[in-house]
Amino acid sequence: MRVLHLDTEKTWRGGENQVKALIHGLIGKVEKQWAAAPVDSIAIQEKRWDCELLALSSGNPYDPRNIFKLVKEVKYNKIQIIDAHSAKAHTLALYVKSFCPNIKVVVHRRVDNRPKDKFLTRKKYLSSGVDHFVAISSAIADILIAYGVPQEKISVVKSAVDAEIYNSLDRNDLQKKMRLKFNIPQHFFIIGNASALSNQKGYPTLIRAAARLKALNPNFRILIAGEGSEKSNLEQLVHTLDLHSHVLFLGFLKNVPEFLSSLDILAIPSNNEGLGTVILDAILAGCCPVGSRVGGIPEIILDQKTGLLVEVGDHEKLALSLNELMQNPEKLKQLSQNARKHVLSDFSLESMVMGNFEIYKTLTKTF
Repeated sequence: MRVLHLDTEKTWRGGENQVKALIHGLIGKVEKQWAAAPVDSIAIQEKRWDCELLALSSGNPYDPRNIFKLVKEVKYNKIQIIDAHSAKAHTLALYVKSFCPNIKVVVHRRVDNRPKDKFLTRKKYLSSGVDHFVAISSAIADILIAYGVPQEKISVVKSAVDAEIYNSLDRNDLQKKMRLKFNIPQHFFIIGNASALSNQKGYPTLIRAAARLKALNPNFRILIAGEGSEKSNLEQLVHTLDLHSHVLFLGFLKNVPEFLSSLDILAIPSNNEGLGTVILDAILAGCCPVGSRVGGIPEIILDQKTGLLVEVGDHEKLALSLNELMQNPEKLKQLSQNARKHVLSDFSLESMVMGNFEIYKTLTKTF
């Protein structure tokens, strides 16, 4: 089995990390793998994927240089499957298939927004050229079905993260270092998140919740790791609400597992979320998650069982939920333990890799 992974993103976020985990997990299971991404992407520049890399001229799916380069590679290397890991990769894969009709196209859908009802978008998603869709959550699968994609063309294969990373980390030591670095008192709770500072992640909700929480129980610090287009707006909101001592922006961090291991609570009030692999990471790091009831998040956070859920944009309820955990450390501990068991059983790397591998095997039986 010969597989080409296609990703048109230039940044490195959860989707690209999932591609990395999948490629690594498939080593020894498939004959050979390739991965294609824009020449100026982080994945190509830093050679982050464990297979032969193909540098695309751009991230534009209509760029003829990309199309003809991939057609040439598919034909020369007798590639059987293109796995498109982004929306633009989906488009590009269909163009390649028009020149290589025997190729099987798999499309990973990682976001929980409904595709647009434009003619070209509908044509792309309902195209017979797509042999199978992989939804990373049941919520995404439901959206695709509602859009008109036949149910038999969709499989749910949930994202996963590597639990081994966290087994060697000392939470107590990392938390001591974090408290010392930012002068956080021992009895204060450390709340945080590590994700792009974008509108999707709902950070204004968290900052407004911090203002409410400060009035209820000021013994906390919120640490936000990441960069993004909304950073200046978020900093202004912190200034307006006089939260300088309670909300800290740490910028981009290289060692996210160590950061997550220093937190007591992960707060993820996203406006939309396909699944949210940072939640999986945080749970394995020992955090208790509090998140929005949106997209695939409720498949990880089972309310009052593996964490707490709030409605999108409800900063008042978010503040009350955070306060509930701060007032009841035993509940926080129990939810964290329950969450870890849930992630290890339902979101394992092996399940993710084998789920995709079985789809590949089924599609290549005709070869």
